[in-house]
This record gives sequence, structure tokens and C-alpha cells, in this order.
Amino acid sequence: MAIAMSLYVSRIFTKPIQKISKEMESFDGKDFSHKIELHTNTELDKIGHSYNEMLANIEHLLTEIKNQEKELRTSELNMLISQINPHFLYNTLDTIYMLARINGEETTMKMIQALSKYLRLSLSKGNDIVTVSDELENVKSYMEIQQIRNEALFSYEIECKAETRERWILKLILQPLVENAIKYGFCDISEGGFIRIKVEEMSGRLVLSVYNNGAPMKQEKADLLNSLKNVPVSEMRQHFPDGRHGYGVINIITRLRLKYGEDVEYEYEVQEDGTKCVIRLPENGEKNDEL
Repeated sequence: MAIAMSLYVSRIFTKPIQKISKEMESFDGKDFSHKIELHTNTELDKIGHSYNEMLANIEHLLTEIKNQEKELRTSELNMLISQINPHFLYNTLDTIYMLARINGEETTMKMIQALSKYLRLSLSKGNDIVTVSDELENVKSYMEIQQIRNEALFSYEIECKAETRERWILKLILQPLVENAIKYGFCDISEGGFIRIKVEEMSGRLVLSVYNNGAPMKQEKADLLNSLKNVPVSEMRQHFPDGRHGYGVINIITRLRLKYGEDVEYEYEVQEDGTKCVIRLPENGEKNDEL
């Protein structure tokens, strides 16, 4: 029975996962012909379909950039490529592969479903504006994947009133903040981490905050990030010449400022027991297709 189960898991999960991982690893940001075709009747088919849609979106954005050099489109392109080509996706697929071989279906399917939902919400049918509810579901799926990959590393809490969940927001704002919290805040611990995401309306503004109890950000780094509000969008990346530290944050600030103008507020707060990032959006955060 054990051998039969192993062969079943291998046939259903292992080969398709290896195919997805190989195609993602070979993607160089230039050749868009490597599409994934799967017919497993599982969530893996949705992941393959989402990957193909993401390739099409990147190719479309490249064409737009050639025709109109807009900083916003460049930021969106970088964000989409970072979703396809990062170690996060490779490591997630490797983890799924190992779970399929060792632990059986339940945990494997949970991780596949979380990844599938994460990709679907990240795409949002090409829309740049999503509801707060969808944005929270996206970051929740991301955290669930990270919890499976890093058992006992952290727990999380999301606070948001029902009426606030229907507000509109620029997508993919929270996930990079959570990623930074896990990567840098929890880099020296193996358990006991905590992330709190809070969304609320205050004085007509939509206020989003992401707190983590990991190692506090260095004050000079926080001051540098906070000072970007006085820097032209086209010059912000020059403040991080290594191209790594602060890159994800700059993408967020760039997209927020290009969408909401100078009315948006963005601030890192260094606390004794961790770090908190607060974003305050203006009142006109409703759906708007003219980005």
C-alpha cells in the first residue's frame, strides 16, 4: 500500500511540480514562449494557468513601456517579474515537492491551494485596484505558505472591520512589507515571531499598518526610508545603489505616489520590541482604472 501511495503521489504531484519548477527557473524575463500545460485535475493546473497569464501580462507591460516610458509601468513590470523569478516561488515549489513525497496529501494540498490563491489574487485579472478584502486574502495566503515552510517561526493577526473591507486600494502593498518582516525581522529567530496587520479608517483616510516583533530596524535605515517622501520618484532608487536593500519598499512607495500623488503618507516606526510600517491613503482610494 505504501508503495502504491508513493507511486500515486509521484504521478499526481511530482512530475507536474518538476515541470513547473523547471519552466520558472528557466524564465529570463525575455523569452515568453515557455508556457506550462498541465492536465492533472488538481490545483496545479490553476498554478500553471496563473503562470501563463503572468507571462502574458509581463509581455504586454513590456510593449507598453516601449511605447510610453512611465515609471509606474516599470514598477509593475519589476513586481511581476519578482513574483515569477524569486527564490520564494522556487523554494515554495521545492517544499511542495518534498511534502508530496514525504507527508502525503493534506499538507501538500493546503500549500498548493494557498499558492494558487496567492497567484490568482496577485493577478487580479490585470486590475491595479482591488478591494481591501482581496488584498488581505493575498497577504494571508502568502503568510500561510511561509508558515508551512517555516514551522513555528511566526503567528499573525489581521484586524479590519467589515465595512472597511469593501474599500478600494492599490494592490500588492502589504505582501512586500510582510516579506521584509520575515526576511529581516525574523532572520535571527526560529520561533515566536508575530505579525499584526491592521486596516482602519481614520479622519477620512485609509490607514494600513504592518507590525512585527522581530529585530527592530536600524533607526538610520528607517530615517532613510522615511526621507524618500521628499525625493522625486525618478531619483529614489539612487538612494539604494546596491539594488537589494530597500528595493521592494521603493517599488511600493513609487506605485503609491504615482497613484495617489503627494497625499499619501508612508512611515516606518522603530519600536523597542519591533518595527511598524504605517501607510495612510487619501480619501479617493476608490476604484480607478486610469493609472
